[in-house]
Amino acid sequence: KEAKHNAHNFWITLNDEKARNQLTKYLVSKQIFSTFHYLALHKSPLGKKFYSGQELKNAEKFESTLLRLPLYYQQSIEQAMTVADEVKNFFRQ
Repeated sequence: KEAKHNAHNFWITLNDEKARNQLTKYLVSKQIFSTFHYLALHKSPLGKKFYSGQELKNAEKFESTLLRLPLYYQQSIEQAMTVADEVKNFFRQ
């Protein structure tokens, strides 16, 4: 029996929020829809109750630089390659 990939998440990080937003806009122009949803836990309502106040610069960096690329169960290899090619094209500009 052949194994199937069950992932639902593939993300990359960019240098800064501006670059993330530029890549997002570029991908939309190619009909590729990415998203970002990472919230540093110490900024969440529950996290604020327990946050000790220590600096969490990596959590905050990822909050503004992480971008989720499309990945889903029925995605074809060709669709995944199109996403990868367009991300590479963006960085070649």
